[in-house]
Amino acid sequence: MAKADKERLKVIAGIQKHVENKKWECLHPECTVDAINSHLLQRNGILNNIIENGHLVEIKANDIFKMQDTGRLGFKHVGVKNAVSYPLFCNKHDTEIFKIVETYPIDFENYRVQLLFSYRSLCAELRKKENAVETFSRILNSKVLNPNPHHKNLAIETHKKAFEIGISDINVYKMAMEKDLQFTEAQNFIFKTFIYDEMKICASAVFSPLDTKTNDLKKAVEREKPLNNVYINIIPQKGRLIIITGYHKDFKDKWITDFLDSWANLNKTALENKLTNLIATKVESWCMAISLFNNIPQITKEKFAEYWEMNMSNIDLTQGVDFNLFSEN
Repeated sequence: MAKADKERLKVIAGIQKHVENKKWECLHPECTVDAINSHLLQRNGILNNIIENGHLVEIKANDIFKMQDTGRLGFKHVGVKNAVSYPLFCNKHDTEIFKIVETYPIDFENYRVQLLFSYRSLCAELRKKENAVETFSRILNSKVLNPNPHHKNLAIETHKKAFEIGISDINVYKMAMEKDLQFTEAQNFIFKTFIYDEMKICASAVFSPLDTKTNDLKKAVEREKPLNNVYINIIPQKGRLIIITGYHKDFKDKWITDFLDSWANLNKTALENKLTNLIATKVESWCMAISLFNNIPQITKEKFAEYWEMNMSNIDLTQGVDFNLFSEN
């Protein structure tokens, strides 16, 4: 690797590290206290059901200086303290807002419970986009990475703009959720809960289904209303797996309603196939138990990692994989 390239990588790595360690404000609309690092799905009663030897398995970015040899991504054993966690709320609001989803037994059919799981996943997506905008801003302002102040890095500026629009979209949904949480009679979202046999995997996410084959991406950016959102939480419990899906009732289409219905009445193989496609193509925030990971054939793990490597920026809803990650064959 050329010296100049190494210097650029060093600067990028430094920017990423500083942004990762940045103090973020609590996402409660009336709070400016620093956020704590909190789990998307709480440890007690959820993550504890799949923790083994204090760890979980996630797919994570490799060291930027080793990516040429190891690839950009790989499966990692992650300590429970850092598993599926982000700086979202201060300690006070993290405790107060989510009290009913951390008090057992949990009624997963209850609207407020469903809303709170989705609210936390939405806030995590907001923070991830804020993180990306901060990273891109620092890259654009770096004299090492951009020595000519009159030459614009159009690729980085385009990505930054897309994330800023995404933040604007999320804030529309965030305000709607906060209204529902404040006024108990308000129900702006539709949720469905499905229950299956135990499986040691969890996920928490929101995504915007976009068919890039039939929709103009330029129009998707230059729009007046937010993109439709889908919320999904995969919640491991003792003896069962809870799946909560949802959407805003005013922002939906046939794909979304079909997607929710598609989680009903699945046999074991069909459920495994849907979970494989979900975490391969739609969801970033997920983890699984070490024992479940160890049962996956090495060739299948390699297929999955390769797909992630090739499709990190693929947002098309029609994409899919042709293998079952959880099959032992």
